[in-house]
Amino acid sequence: MHLIDLTAQICDAAWCYPVVGDVIVYRDGSHLSAEYATMLAPYLGDAFDDVDVRPER
Repeated sequence: MHLIDLTAQICDAAWCYPVVGDVIVYRDGSHLSAEYATMLAPYLGDAFDDVDVRPER
């Protein structure tokens, strides 16, 4: 299992922002809004590209 940490796309060293650009980040206290989740797609794609999925031998 690989962890994909997208914290840097929401938070900096001091704050986790409720709005990034003009997009609301959270739809409630702990779930991302659909619009913001869509905006994270390129970061997920890049992370998936870096994962080695070859089985261990």
